[in-house]
Amino acid sequence: GFRKRSGIAVNFETPDLLERPSREVELALFRILQESLTNVHKHSGASMIDIELFAQNGTIDLKIRDYGKGLPPIGNSPAESGQAGVGMRGMSERMLQLGGTLTVSSATPGTVVHARVKSKSQPKSSGHF
Repeated sequence: GFRKRSGIAVNFETPDLLERPSREVELALFRILQESLTNVHKHSGASMIDIELFAQNGTIDLKIRDYGKGLPPIGNSPAESGQAGVGMRGMSERMLQLGGTLTVSSATPGTVVHARVKSKSQPKSSGHF
């Protein structure tokens, strides 16, 4: 559906057999992919996206790479520099809550969003009831 709406070609790679992650991880990765595709469509000018989803040694990785304009040169990823929009901060927060990481980096050309988390992660307790 995304390709039809946006006109952006999507290449998706995943192993034939991928163990299903915990519900929390699955939802977080879905939301990160959803937000990343929205950002690519709105901001990158890309005509193609590569998406990889793979697991190894108890972790699951999601990589989204576009071939668009890329990020402005700021030295750090927008998520880490405080220059991120609400969507980027939300993606980063989702990974932090699960003990995972989110990196956003420039590529030549384009941008790479990489989320990594333990496949059976549980949300960290906030200490509130």
